[in-house]
Order: sequence, then structure tokens, then C-alpha cells
Amino acid sequence: RFFSYIRKIDQRMIWYNTAWLLFIVLLPFSATLVSSYFTDVTAIFLYSLNVLFITLFQNMIWDHVAVRKEYLDENISEEMIWDLRLGCNVAMINALLAIGISFISPLVAFIILFTRLPMMGIAKNIFKNKKN
Repeated sequence: RFFSYIRKIDQRMIWYNTAWLLFIVLLPFSATLVSSYFTDVTAIFLYSLNVLFITLFQNMIWDHVAVRKEYLDENISEEMIWDLRLGCNVAMINALLAIGISFISPLVAFIILFTRLPMMGIAKNIFKNKKN
């Protein structure tokens, strides 16, 4: 979604994007591991780790352009920049949480990965209330 707001790129952005795409390409492999070994700690750990790297590089891309206003569409609001940054950070926290829990309960870790959107909504409400 945030690529629709990016109007300019540089060499660092290309590297972040290449790494991001690498982990997106690896996602079907880690998903296949989960489908074959659903209750296995290693399979869920690798899947969660893959998701973490996707969200990490996604966050790096957005952080890189968010501080460089000339890289962004001139019509983007500060609120949208903040919302997208918050979403990236919540996604990373979600993946880190799933990695940690994968050693205790692979099933719960897998379920946590699907709580990403509700977590984003909750975080948005919490931080907007603190801003006001």
C-alpha cells in the first residue's frame, strides 16, 4: 500500500526493496513447511522468521522514505505517514512475538501471526488517544 505514496527512490531503497522481495519469494517455501509440519517448532519458527524479515525490510523501506519528504507524494498527510509507520512497527512486533511463542506453542504462534490486523487497529486507537 505504501508504495503508492513513494515517488522517488535511491540506491539504498533499491537494496531494501530487493531484500524485501527476496523474503517474499521465500514465503511459499516456509508456508509449505508449515502445511507439512504444522505442529513442528522448526517449521513455525522459520515461517515466523520469514515474516519478520519481510516486515523488517518493509519497515526499513518506509522509514527511509518517511524522513525524506521529497521521496513522497506531496498529497500524503502526516497522519498517513504516521499510520503507515505504526503499521510497519506493529507488524514487526507481531512477528517477533510469534517467533518467541513458536518455541512454546507452535499453534499459538501461528494464530498470533493472524492477529496482525486487529493489533494494528488496537495500536492505532491507543496511540491516537494518547495524542489527543
